[in-house]
Amino acid sequence: MAPRRSERWKALERTAADKLGGRRVHRRLFEKAPDVIVEDLGMVIECKAYSKFAHHSLIEVAQNKYAEGGEVVALVTKASGQRGEYVTVPLDWLADILDMVRAIDRRAV
Repeated sequence: MAPRRSERWKALERTAADKLGGRRVHRRLFEKAPDVIVEDLGMVIECKAYSKFAHHSLIEVAQNKYAEGGEVVALVTKASGQRGEYVTVPLDWLADILDMVRAIDRRAV
């Protein structure tokens, strides 16, 4: 039996907090708060766990068509009239980047 949606998103929140070096925010029912906070980088993380995301299939197509070896596919999106853009990247890749940034910060002190 597949895990319930609430269990999947809680697991996703724990995974995001662990990999990004943040902390999961525990809240009461209907209390408004982000899912994860990465305090040292000022990041607020919102986690969503659905059965499908349309943009994930775009990333998979690009991965199969263009990525060679260890290349990372990033999807940049912008809706009509939207201010600014968004980028979707693999969580493990982002976690590695953040670890490198933290290591540089520690050496600078």
